[in-house]
Amino acid sequence: MCLKSLIRATSWSSAAYDPKVLAEYALRLYAGLLEPNSHLSQLSDDKLFEMDAFALLVNLTCAFPWLPWRGDMWSPAFSDALLCRPPGSDVFDHSLLSTVYVLHVLQTLVFLPENPAGSSPPFTTRETEIEPGLRIAYGRFHGGKPVPADLELRVRHAVWPFLRCAAIFYHFLTGMAAPKSLRKENQNVNDEYDDLMSYLALPRSFTEFLSSNPSLGTLGSEWVASMESALSHDVANLLGRHPRPVPTFAPLPRDYTDIIHLASQYSGCKIESDERRSQAFCLMCGEMLCSQSMCCQFKLDTQTVGACTYHSMTCGGGTGLFLRVRDNQILLLHGSNKGCFVSSPYVDAYGEPDPFLRRGNPLQLSQERLDQILRHYLHHDIADEVSHAMDQNGSLASLEWFHF
Repeated sequence: MCLKSLIRATSWSSAAYDPKVLAEYALRLYAGLLEPNSHLSQLSDDKLFEMDAFALLVNLTCAFPWLPWRGDMWSPAFSDALLCRPPGSDVFDHSLLSTVYVLHVLQTLVFLPENPAGSSPPFTTRETEIEPGLRIAYGRFHGGKPVPADLELRVRHAVWPFLRCAAIFYHFLTGMAAPKSLRKENQNVNDEYDDLMSYLALPRSFTEFLSSNPSLGTLGSEWVASMESALSHDVANLLGRHPRPVPTFAPLPRDYTDIIHLASQYSGCKIESDERRSQAFCLMCGEMLCSQSMCCQFKLDTQTVGACTYHSMTCGGGTGLFLRVRDNQILLLHGSNKGCFVSSPYVDAYGEPDPFLRRGNPLQLSQERLDQILRHYLHHDIADEVSHAMDQNGSLASLEWFHF
């Protein structure tokens, strides 16, 4: 119910803003998609790689009603009456979905994922049975390299997350019953792909899809040429892959003594000194920092803050998760003035953590505890965890967290 309410509120919340501002935003979105190098767009050819397809779909769907229209024709004049309607499952929204779907398929072909582990490609090795549209686009992106026999399977796996997100979005937006396969546990692409394509009214064949939509096929050809031009300038080395991987923590050694050794070798302090310092290991990126130390202070706006606080602003957008090596505790930071400590994922033979290393027992990484911390991070629960801990323990509020 929460997701349903959020999606429906999002589709109507734009009504509270200035229509001219919304119309200009909608125009920039469309210009970025259809004319990346136009004066209205803030994008360029190489940015086509980086677009988040689902975020683009949601923004376009919600922004479309605010374009200025006159009858059935689009008008560049903002003075005309606006055709304001809630997003729904009509021909306009399906056209948006089709356009973004083609873009996402091309994105995945640029950074084609490896064959999924444990899967057996159901496709023949004969190139003539691979879809011509996929085969031609792959050849242009990869300089004529041999086309993988399981190309269609890899593309399916790559676009599957986008299709699932789109189906859930339109299910709560329109109220149309979702495919039964989406309600099953342990879903896989082979069970869901056909149902998702049918629910979203998208043809299974990519080539057939483009041939039945000549304008979309022309636009796809232009995207291929733009991406091909960007690849020739070696832009791909700077870009991420599609689909986006689920964020995870930096790798941690199994034995805690390896972390201690890593901290002892740290040489990134701003002041060279023999003074014993407390190092902290950033769980998100793996960087070692000084923690709660006057040696490493940084200027954040008008405030002087510690290395961990400053790093959390640049690495986690104000959220920080650090393993304090000398204390064997996890430091959670939210903003520059809130924080708390939680148990470390390193435990002894009895499964108990050893805060401040008082017992001195050998410690090993508990994957279960680490996964629990990761779930809190992925679910955006760090702020709630910090607030809850500070409410329960009044002494935490007296700490100057910006010094950490």
